[in-house]
Amino acid sequence: MISMPTRFSHLSDVSLHWAPRLRGADDTPEPPTTALQDGLVAELLAADTLLLGAPMYTSHLRADRVTARTM
Repeated sequence: MISMPTRFSHLSDVSLHWAPRLRGADDTPEPPTTALQDGLVAELLAADTLLLGAPMYTSHLRADRVTARTM
């Protein structure tokens, strides 16, 4: 099992931004970084549930729609 860091700031090798089949011939990331990426993708694909967080800016009632019954 590969030990996974708890935080990822960004991909450490630019070639990891592309799927292996889309990388150029001279784009060969280091084996440890490729192994880490493969482990993360495998963990994602094996998950039964994914929880995604995204900002919700319109998830509230508009002020002109609030009535005495909703307060």
